Amino acid sequence: MNKLSIERRAAILGSLTEGVSIASTCRMFGVHKTSVLRLLADAGEFASQLHDLLVRGLQSRFIEVDETWGFVKKKQKNVQSHEWGKGFGDNWLWVAIDNDSKLVVSWTCGGRDTDFTNALMADIRDRVDTEPQFTTDGWRPYHKAIPKAFGENADHAQVVKKFATPKETGPERKYSPPVCISCELKVISGKPNMAKATTSHVERFNLANRTINRRFTRLTLAHSKRLSNHEYSVALTLWAYNWVKVHSTVKTTPAVAAGIAGKPMNWIQFLTLMQEEEDRLGRRITDYIPSPKRDV
Repeated sequence: MNKLSIERRAAILGSLTEGVSIASTCRMFGVHKTSVLRLLADAGEFASQLHDLLVRGLQSRFIEVDETWGFVKKKQKNVQSHEWGKGFGDNWLWVAIDNDSKLVVSWTCGGRDTDFTNALMADIRDRVDTEPQFTTDGWRPYHKAIPKAFGENADHAQVVKKFATPKETGPERKYSPPVCISCELKVISGKPNMAKATTSHVERFNLANRTINRRFTRLTLAHSKRLSNHEYSVALTLWAYNWVKVHSTVKTTPAVAAGIAGKPMNWIQFLTLMQEEEDRLGRRITDYIPSPKRDV
């Protein structure tokens, strides 16, 4: 990728965060798959490092948390015994969003279990200087994970939505979303402001993520084939969401709205910072070399 101009590399990163697959990006820019995957690996790792460094000291008042299902290589039911431990199968994206700035405060990829719930809440605790109100779905491990990280009196509201199967029975049924028939709000702990108890913003982010990250688009062949590439792609997409893309609600990037950035960043600025870090290290951000024939 060092042989490509910074403008061309910036265009490739923009493509990967606008819902374009790896293969399509290669065809659009006439670049080999290995080069694109190497850039993805370095940029994704650097984006993750920057997020960990810069998303600190937040003054969040309301945080919404949700999980998005995805998978690596194959769905869980198709994973064979000899493939266990390789990261294949179901992989959930855990996201916590600041209600006011729309900033992704914390995220992680992994299983839908108590360990990842606790890890997400512990990471949020490290990033916020306030005692925010949390709104979650009906996932029960939140009931213990939030008090464990923020104390027994942490404000926690729960939104439980019930869905009904659409009435259509034809082929179009496969592409029709379920219909929400009820929405129940509950106080789990503390004294949450129920007027602010909603998961609509984080659910809207889930839609945006499926739109701008091709690996989460349903019914395609663009899903991740390797766990590390999946995590790099998520890190890059969330960096774009927080720092590059202007949010239509806050009229700027979430990072600017949250007060941790002075102005939106573009991909050339990002790559310039990455090059400076590589020069300091004397090597690439990662030593990851994917196989273009098998892994995407």
